[in-house]
Amino acid sequence: MKVVMCIAGQKIAPDLLEKLEQNNYRVTRLASEGGFLRRGNATYLIGVEDDEVSRLLGIVDDLKAQNGHTSSAQSVLAIVLDAEAGGAFVHTNKQQS
Repeated sequence: MKVVMCIAGQKIAPDLLEKLEQNNYRVTRLASEGGFLRRGNATYLIGVEDDEVSRLLGIVDDLKAQNGHTSSAQSVLAIVLDAEAGGAFVHTNKQQS
């Protein structure tokens, strides 16, 4: 099982959610603002089986290509995390200065 965390800019977020729901993905939406993308954005948590990850990332890539993400409001970042039922996960990225 994997959890895919997608951070989507405010302009592309509604389209991403619609595409995910059309493809029968169950999505948890977290509203977030500031810092990383500097504007309002949405963070989506999507639980998928291991063999569904590439299909899900393909949907995200297709949407990015259609929108030609020219600003942070039109961008999407997807991070794939390992998950276990009944467990917890922590993800950290090394910051580069």
